[in-house]
Amino acid sequence: MMLKIGLSQRLDFYGPYREIHESLDQRWSQLLCKERYIPIPLSSIVLLKDLTGAINFDGFLLTGGPSYGSPHTETRDRFEYDILSQAAERNIPVLGVCRGFQMMNRFLGGTLQERPEHVGKTHEISVFGDFCMTVNSFHTRCVDCLGKGFESFAICNLDQSIEGAFHQTLPWIGIMWHMERDDPFQDFSSMLLYQLFHQRSTKGLRDACHRFSKCQ
Repeated sequence: MMLKIGLSQRLDFYGPYREIHESLDQRWSQLLCKERYIPIPLSSIVLLKDLTGAINFDGFLLTGGPSYGSPHTETRDRFEYDILSQAAERNIPVLGVCRGFQMMNRFLGGTLQERPEHVGKTHEISVFGDFCMTVNSFHTRCVDCLGKGFESFAICNLDQSIEGAFHQTLPWIGIMWHMERDDPFQDFSSMLLYQLFHQRSTKGLRDACHRFSKCQ
């Protein structure tokens, strides 16, 4: 059975026509379809209770975009806050990527810090202190103090900033790199998606990462 994953979208403002566009990188659909998920883009102006009343989502994915707290993101911020509130109440898996991880951390009471030197780079991260891998980087703000329940699992080797975290009780994972922008898509991304959306738990993440490292 293909699991249904709801994806939040970027808001783009097109001045000449005074339009607000909701957009999603097609590479998300390519990645999720490759892994046998059904991607369902979500509009931030539709009430979440109407969406969840019509569709039984198996998980949510908060995608990238302008950093949390940037100008003109209030509508998306409120919508993603509603997603996280409902996901916490119903124990629904959530993956946050870049801005999505920022949003999850702020929802849990954590803080962010400016890291403009991370934009347009690649760097190595350490995963559970077990192995290293190279990831892309496009963010200007990274996670500083982790929110309640979050525990880090990936650290940037360059400056020790947090690149990935999992929740200790909820099936939530946040990462700062864009797995959808890898070409080709990484096997590590497949493992993370499976652990989160199929296993619906983060309790086995450390063991799954360890097994992954032994297979490389």
